[in-house]
Amino acid sequence: MKPFSGLYYIKENKGKSLLVIFMLMLTTFIFVAGNYIHSVFWYWGKAIEYEDRIVMIDAISTDEDFRDYRAILEDLRKDGRVTVLERSARGYTGLSWDCTMGFEMGSSSFVFTSVEDMKTAFQHLGITCDYSNLKENSVVMSSALAKNRGLEVGDVLDQTVEKSISGTYTFDAMIDDDSFILFYIKNDGEQSMARAYIMSDELSGDALRQYISDVQNGRKLKISGKIKDEIDEQMDPFKLVFFVAIVLVSIILAVTINAVLTGQYVKRTYEFGVYRALGRSKGNVFRKVTGEILIMDLLAILTGFALMFLMIFLLNELLYKPSGKYLPYGSGMGILGFLLSNILVVIPTILLKGRKLAKADVTEF
Repeated sequence: MKPFSGLYYIKENKGKSLLVIFMLMLTTFIFVAGNYIHSVFWYWGKAIEYEDRIVMIDAISTDEDFRDYRAILEDLRKDGRVTVLERSARGYTGLSWDCTMGFEMGSSSFVFTSVEDMKTAFQHLGITCDYSNLKENSVVMSSALAKNRGLEVGDVLDQTVEKSISGTYTFDAMIDDDSFILFYIKNDGEQSMARAYIMSDELSGDALRQYISDVQNGRKLKISGKIKDEIDEQMDPFKLVFFVAIVLVSIILAVTINAVLTGQYVKRTYEFGVYRALGRSKGNVFRKVTGEILIMDLLAILTGFALMFLMIFLLNELLYKPSGKYLPYGSGMGILGFLLSNILVVIPTILLKGRKLAKADVTEF
């Protein structure tokens, strides 16, 4: 291996290089921090998916508005592509849960007037369920939500379980879809039917909402908002704090790593001066310094991510999954945060050290 190669110094000075590699490896912890924030979206993932497949509409309060609502339902039923499931206008609460970030969150719910309506919706959503024990006042939930709340099939759900629950229900079936949604079977009678679920095998998401809006045609009707928009709005402060923290942590890391490398490279100034005296250009010297730092950074990234994935695996299997929680193995926010941190640390280090050592002159010693 030639002495001028970027790997030569690292191989011959393992102890010093390992210190820098360890410090650069700290940028990979930003990746895990981003995953923790993104974990909130995991809990709401199925709710967001199902909301795209089934859109809820509401009648507004007055008699005239209710007539508009009934007329719109009739128009929707005329389209063979659309299925309409009516439900009570009364709100039904979900169950709160403890998320991976350590705070409590609320959840959404679906309400069906019969087991048959639930079957229709579940088949549309691709949910597998045992319907044999379901009846009026039954509740269905996922195994993840049940674990999170410490509930088992057969348990009674009332205000002792969740203060916002109105009535008494029985947890009669468990599904395995990781949704944090409560599915009720409750018929409040025809007089209270002022909400409905609209679903279609051909339309979903914005296309389904636009179709309902077209059928509405100016008549009074409330089309439910998108959960994802609400979650994004609530998570914006966390995202801001996250990226501000990245910048601050990266500045501290960059200063610290530069201080360590300054101590190492000061002792090598004569070495680079000799390279220059032997005919190496400033560009050659700059590329050697860049190569050394980038190789150490690559080793730090590979080692750091291996440790991070191992840590996430152990946390999930030993801590989170048994309690109905989950830490994602990857996220756009985690990757973006890591890249931002790594760039803020590595690029200034390369520029400061590379330019300084490229000016080394053997005649100064």
